[in-house]
Amino acid sequence: MKKKLAMLLMMAVMLSAVACGKDAPANAESEAPAAEEEETPAEESGGTDETGKEQEGGELPAPESFKIAYIDAAPGDSSQQAMYDGAKTVVEAAGGEMIMVESGHDADALVTGVEDAISAGADGIMFTPPADSVLPTVTKLCEEAEVYFAITFRSIQDEQVKEIVEASPYYAGNTYEQEYDGGYYVTELLAKSGVKQLAFISLNKGDNTADAREAGMKKACEENNIEIIGELRAPAQPSVATEALESWIATYPDLDGFALVSCQTAGVFEAVATTIETNGKAGQIKFGSCDFSNDMVSGFESGVLTALCGGHAIADRTFCAVILTNAVMGTPLSDGPSSILVPFLYVDKAEDAQAYQDYMLGGTPFYTEEECRELLLGYYHEGLDLEQVQKTASDFSIEDVKTRHSN
Repeated sequence: MKKKLAMLLMMAVMLSAVACGKDAPANAESEAPAAEEEETPAEESGGTDETGKEQEGGELPAPESFKIAYIDAAPGDSSQQAMYDGAKTVVEAAGGEMIMVESGHDADALVTGVEDAISAGADGIMFTPPADSVLPTVTKLCEEAEVYFAITFRSIQDEQVKEIVEASPYYAGNTYEQEYDGGYYVTELLAKSGVKQLAFISLNKGDNTADAREAGMKKACEENNIEIIGELRAPAQPSVATEALESWIATYPDLDGFALVSCQTAGVFEAVATTIETNGKAGQIKFGSCDFSNDMVSGFESGVLTALCGGHAIADRTFCAVILTNAVMGTPLSDGPSSILVPFLYVDKAEDAQAYQDYMLGGTPFYTEEECRELLLGYYHEGLDLEQVQKTASDFSIEDVKTRHSN
């Protein structure tokens, strides 16, 4: 809190100096002869910040350092690494530091992670709540520590909890997806490919993301007369998914569809694809997923994969970092909590899957530090607001990144 006040005071002093005239220096250390400033044409009197963008009245002072805590399991593959790197790029573009706080996915683990982040000196914390019920506890911890927090991948569904959280001055906002649409889209494409029997993997009931995707999936099943013959909840290991799918194949010889609705266990996507292929069911069991995988190019080429929606994960964490970083720096995107809808990317062929691998997971952040300062950070972009950032998020696509970074 003290850091933010100091930064705001510094900016206020500079603006006051500009308003009073060029012969009134902002402070003794930056004083320059008035005659020299008078010789400078008005259009040339502005300085540039590190992005090269002109700033009226001279260069912006470097923002005071801050820490953003990223609570999650340690990145285990290139997609998870891209999620972390995208958020980290935003924070570092603003002069901050990202700290990784490793945590499990249940409520107790999240509370411990928040406590650890506060102990590590975080000024802001981003995390994915496993359920709305844990949020009042997290809100209380952050208020007591005067630490901002923001939610990834979720909208708060419980109205009482939502009222508590949104009343907190330290709640910066959330990023979310239209999960229902994702579940519906994937299942609709499976239906168009001829699927009539479907098994699926999802998280335990009560997870907002998984529940919404399942609702969309089941709606598409009803509309297309698809029979759901089995479900597996939150497999702890990829081998559990393999065993379940092999059992369904043996029990239901007409099984022709499989959906990975939501799963937080690394390797499950690959286990499903491998099981379909090794059982000689490629092209017979149509596989759709609401999350991307590193293996999706070969999946389309082999005929195992039919439809995917995903790609939102890396963008979701990035835009959550945008919300949180702007709040911590004293340039919030809105007067209250900011909420940003992150679009799904839809892929149904190997060419698009390869483009995603090349431009999203190729090691270069899909928003560079310069682009972050230009498009996403109010400290460097005067007047930046939620509507502008939402438009940037809505424009996010494989083609968008390819266009910006192809050179």
